[in-house]
Amino acid sequence: DYPNGPVYATRFMVEPEPDPALCLSQLGHWVMYVQKPSTDVDPVNVTSAFQKMFDYLSQRSIPRQLMNSLAKQPFIPIHRRANNNTSQQMLLDWCRPENVYFEVKQPTLSTTATETGVEVASTPSPENQDNITASLFPVVPFSSFLAAAGVRTEATTADLFRRLLQNPYSVLSILGEDGYKTLLRRIAAHPPHAMMTRQTLQTSFLLAYQQPQDDENGEEEEKKKIDDSSSSSNNVVL
Repeated sequence: DYPNGPVYATRFMVEPEPDPALCLSQLGHWVMYVQKPSTDVDPVNVTSAFQKMFDYLSQRSIPRQLMNSLAKQPFIPIHRRANNNTSQQMLLDWCRPENVYFEVKQPTLSTTATETGVEVASTPSPENQDNITASLFPVVPFSSFLAAAGVRTEATTADLFRRLLQNPYSVLSILGEDGYKTLLRRIAAHPPHAMMTRQTLQTSFLLAYQQPQDDENGEEEEKKKIDDSSSSSNNVVL
């Protein structure tokens, strides 16, 4: 809009882009501002605004030291419905990069596409995306900035097992019986730990089946059950 703008910018030593450290500092200020109890915000608008920030930062060259420090902070906003998706109220959660994954639809990037000095592997096609990850963890649109911060495409077996042990009832409700059994088979095929941990032994996460007696018509019905007394891993006999 101003033909002589670049000339004046040079004369007054105006930088064309803010310093990367200043960019991350401003990002931190916005996170603190939105997190204030007195701040009235729409969670959907917040996630949209921050995604635009992440897109802009994806175009900047940010030193690895700054990215390593940022990776430890919960700066990624995730909006969700309250009360298990039965309410219209939206809530806002703040997550660290290690607890968030990229959603299915992603552009293909070469390993040299980012400007942050971090190589990012080419993203898989949607049909190869692990939809168990998207079902159990919060997901965000792809950006090379978030990839450099530590956001991954798929959860590892260790991540899935940790999520399972945190709340097996919730995982069963989300995945359904067939999906839950698929997850158990996956964990059994690729054990995340060489030895059983105390949490594994004390958590009821195995599926137990109760064979009911014949009903009035002589038909039998198989019922699914997670029982604290029978489905803990140290109480089940295979």
